This record gives sequence, C-alpha cells and structure tokens, in this order.
Amino acid sequence: MNNWNNLKKVWNNLYFIIPNCGLNNMQNKLEMLRIFKVVAESANFKDASVRLGISAQSVTRAIKELEVILGEPLFYRSTRN
Repeated sequence: MNNWNNLKKVWNNLYFIIPNCGLNNMQNKLEMLRIFKVVAESANFKDASVRLGISAQSVTRAIKELEVILGEPLFYRSTRN
C-alpha cells in the first residue's frame, strides 16, 4: 500500500474509531497523523523523531498504536539502517 493511501486510511480510521470528545482528542488525532506523515517522508523512525523533536520510542509507540487501530502494518520494517 502506498503512503498516500495509508495516510487517508489512517485519518479515516482515527476519525471514526477514536471518539471525538473535544479539542484534546482532535489534537491527539492530528498529532498521530503528523507523526505518521513525517515517518512516511523520512528514511526511518530515528530521522522522523529528530524532525519531530520527540524520542524514537515515542514515534515507534505512535505508529504501533495506529497499526493496532487499523489492524495492519503501515510500514515495512528492517533491522538495517
């Protein structure tokens, strides 16, 4: 699946699966979408974390949370850099 299709799928699922209970929830959804977008544009999770100014563990956690929500992997992972 290409990144644009993944981006649309992520947003649609975040919008419908996570209840919209006000501004804070919308901010969380937008932050998850922003993390996904930067990871999709970056070479790897570490580069994305540098661009986002957050830890690589936080990026990994956010992507894993999205993958659980969607029920499928969003990125191919490799142990090589």
